[in-house]
This record gives sequence, structure tokens and C-alpha cells, in this order.
Amino acid sequence: MPSFAEPIVAIRLTAGGRSGITLYAPPWEDAEGEEWQGFLGDGAKIVLLGTTDELNTWLGDHPDHDLADHPAWMAFAKRGKAVLAPAPEAQYDLDALSRFLERPEARAIPILIGLIPLLSLKQTLFFANEVPGIVVPPAIQDRMRRAHERGGDHERAEGLAIARELAAGIAGLARGIHVMPMGKYRVAGEILEALPRPSAPTARA
Repeated sequence: MPSFAEPIVAIRLTAGGRSGITLYAPPWEDAEGEEWQGFLGDGAKIVLLGTTDELNTWLGDHPDHDLADHPAWMAFAKRGKAVLAPAPEAQYDLDALSRFLERPEARAIPILIGLIPLLSLKQTLFFANEVPGIVVPPAIQDRMRRAHERGGDHERAEGLAIARELAAGIAGLARGIHVMPMGKYRVAGEILEALPRPSAPTARA
């Protein structure tokens, strides 16, 4: 499954009206201490391809892609084509959020996107089935269901991983995030760690 324990992961992404397989690098620090995160790109746009074979070929033809200078890239590339296949649950649709943010009322006032971290399968199914207006995609329910089968600690860890993945995606679209940790305030801090930190201003003489 996608995990922020991995420096680079394959995902299936819908963005900009396009869908396909790409690579995502969660936040990392460069040699100067600046924090970055990003998707596989060609310098102008995110690369989205239909199959792992197409992605593998593209990487061979474009060695100067946007993730080539990632400190873990060489180790990732040596693992072969198998790491280019997204896990079934690694599917993200940022266009749905983009469509909402394009509405006139969303542009007129600053909007914070609410994010409730899932803490258990029971809570996940409650939101999915009992709370009007909240949609929990089947892929997310499946992730929490598999974690539940492994025990409570795995449920909490998976819920945190999902929240961090969503927070990283939201950060590039919205003006802010309102984390609602349901009383688990330490979890809010762990989610916010997934967001890129702005660079400190350079002091002038």
C-alpha cells in the first residue's frame, strides 16, 4: 500500500482532466534544508501514463525528469518495473476538489478544506453509511477493512497514512486545511507534518 515510509510511490491520479499512473514523492529535504514534494513530471506537467510498461519506457527515454534529483531516485530505479505498479487502493481524484474550488462561491471567500482522519473501520463505515454529505470512496473503505483485520494499531496507522496522503494533495489546491482529529490532537500534528513548509525568508544585510 502507499506509505510515507517510502520516499517514492506509484499512484493512479486524476488531475487536470487526465488520468493515469504516475509517481509521487512525499515531502523531503534537499541538501540546503528546503522541503519539497512532487509528482513525476517533464518540467511542464505531471506525467500520467496508461500502463506500467508505458511508464517504464517513458522513464528510460527521459532521464532528466522532475524526480531525477530526488535523493532516493537511484535506489528506487534499481528496484525495477515492479515498483511502478500502483497498489489497487492508490487512486486519487484531485479533479473533484478542483471542480468545487472553481465554483463562484469558492472563489469569493477563502475556503478551508475539512479533513477528518479515520481512526477505525467502525468510524469509516459510520461516515460512509450514516452521515449525509460525506462520501468515503470504496477504495478507502477497503484499506481500512484490511487494516482492521490486522488489529487496532494497524487501523490507526492506515487512517493516519490516508489523512497524510489527502493533506499533501489538498495543500496544492486549497488555501488551507482544517484538521478535525476528533479529540486526538497529536494526530493533527502528525498529519500536518505531511505538508511542505514554506522556506524561511532570506535575511538582508
